[in-house]
Amino acid sequence: MQEMYSIWNAALLLTAELNKRTTKQWWSYLKHNPRKWQEQDGFLINYHLIDGELFYTKAGLKAFINAHKQETKGEVHGRFK
Repeated sequence: MQEMYSIWNAALLLTAELNKRTTKQWWSYLKHNPRKWQEQDGFLINYHLIDGELFYTKAGLKAFINAHKQETKGEVHGRFK
């Protein structure tokens, strides 16, 4: 089974890896990502809804982090659709 993170733990990971937002800002980003990903920045992060609570996979978060790091370096252009 895949390793999964609650929204808060995923936000902590993103705060540590990407210095773009605070933990609370990342929490809000992740909370709304399943519905508003196109309005955010075009990244839909792999998630699971279990008993009404969102969980994000480690692989999905790592892919998101890598894409943002590449975007910062100028290697990714535009939005993913």
